[in-house]
Amino acid sequence: MRPTFHALCTVGLSMLMAAPTSAQQAPDFSGQWQRDDQNDLGSGWGDVITVTQNDSRLQVEYAHFAKTDLQPPLIFVYDLTGRESRNSVMMGRGIQTQTSHARLIGGKLNITTSHELVYRGKPAKSEVQQVLSLESPTTLVVEVTRVGVLGGPPTISRSVY
Repeated sequence: MRPTFHALCTVGLSMLMAAPTSAQQAPDFSGQWQRDDQNDLGSGWGDVITVTQNDSRLQVEYAHFAKTDLQPPLIFVYDLTGRESRNSVMMGRGIQTQTSHARLIGGKLNITTSHELVYRGKPAKSEVQQVLSLESPTTLVVEVTRVGVLGGPPTISRSVY
């Protein structure tokens, strides 16, 4: 007996409904990670980072200051739904605001962050791209491209946690 058109449509619809709703599911980067290598430029985050993640956001936390400085850890939150993320950090001469966009590309999480700065009294921008991937369930890799500021050459680094 050959299946009817209705039966084929029902099976096809069932398969579509069972498929994930998004084209790509972000790998789960959650955990506490300690950097294995001693790359001079690093990941842009600390040597030990704590990552928490859910469907809509990724948070990276690390201690930047010494315990005796009595400063809280730095926390960066990135929106995973396509919306812009803004993180502010009190460093040096005041609050610095970073604007980021995170997107999944081929199983890797690409975070592009713009830093606004003032150079010789004029506004300027610097851009940093961090690409997170899981080399294994216990190995986080962060590849970083720092666009050259004021026409300088870009720098590329790779940190393994």
